[in-house]
Amino acid sequence: MLLKCLFCIVLYITECFTLNETSTNSVNTSETNTVTLGPNKDAWVPRVINGVPAKSGDVPYQVSLKKQLEGDIYMSFCGGAIIKEKKVLSAAHCFVENMLSNTSQAGIIYENLLEDKYAVAGSILSKDKYTANNDQAQWRTLERVRYPEEFKFPNYDIAVIYLHRPFIYTKYVAPIPIPSKDLDRHGNCWVSGYGRTSHTKKDAISYILQLAQMELIKQSTCSKLQLSDNDGFLCTNVHTSDVAKGDSGGPLVCKNIGDPNENNKGVLVGVISGHVTSSYSFFTRVSKYLDFIKDDFVSFVVKKPVKKPPPRKRKKNSTACIRKPLYPLLVLPFVHTYINT
Repeated sequence: MLLKCLFCIVLYITECFTLNETSTNSVNTSETNTVTLGPNKDAWVPRVINGVPAKSGDVPYQVSLKKQLEGDIYMSFCGGAIIKEKKVLSAAHCFVENMLSNTSQAGIIYENLLEDKYAVAGSILSKDKYTANNDQAQWRTLERVRYPEEFKFPNYDIAVIYLHRPFIYTKYVAPIPIPSKDLDRHGNCWVSGYGRTSHTKKDAISYILQLAQMELIKQSTCSKLQLSDNDGFLCTNVHTSDVAKGDSGGPLVCKNIGDPNENNKGVLVGVISGHVTSSYSFFTRVSKYLDFIKDDFVSFVVKKPVKKPPPRKRKKNSTACIRKPLYPLLVLPFVHTYINT
């Protein structure tokens, strides 16, 4: 009887330790910041896995969006691509998710909310010390960020970043062209980023820009992911390489696709948006937003309210025929001022 009791106690203790170990492992290997949405309830992670370290000049269009870590040390939080001297293309969720409650106007984030951030080109380092004088790296402050007012991740996940000062083109810093039209492209493309090198290991952070080749799949296959807006996405498989958290906003570049805008580096077809666990990575399709990207004027217009003239006190001796023509004369200067602002 005593032996049976001892056996039961040992068995109970063993099961407790086993359950505890299983629970601990499940916590350590899970992503705590995944976003769950869509009919299939898969985990969507704004996410280069199995990439190779890039060398200076390999990806001259790559931008590291950095925020202050401590003192003059800055860390990459998202990526981007140079499309003009003062324009960088990135993902909306890189900015909106943390600033939505502070934005004064939907679709625009102003410089007062961007003071601790830089767009850095020509550097392959994720973590770096700020310097104004560098033979390769160019640090630029952000003037404002524009994104579609309809943005709701993962839909309309694109943003145009405007810089205070233009990038100076060198062999380390150069633009990447955007497509001239919308086509259903598939084949091998290149993705680059500074993010994690693993989906599960939180400390698997790359401090060097990673470059990986990925296979772009057909739109019909991409549509099976049940994305809300299928025409706005491009998808790649994850059999060999993938993107990870921290790469968001980075470029997906394809070569030899027959686009007249393509140069020796290729053409920018997508912006890194997210990852469906054990399935596909998805990218915002650049060609769908050509008008939005090119429409610079909209981003700088801030509508001012029309000032109404104060009500005039009527004199007892005045007549309607005298008061009537005076009102347009009072409003006209204000309308003229508003139109010219």
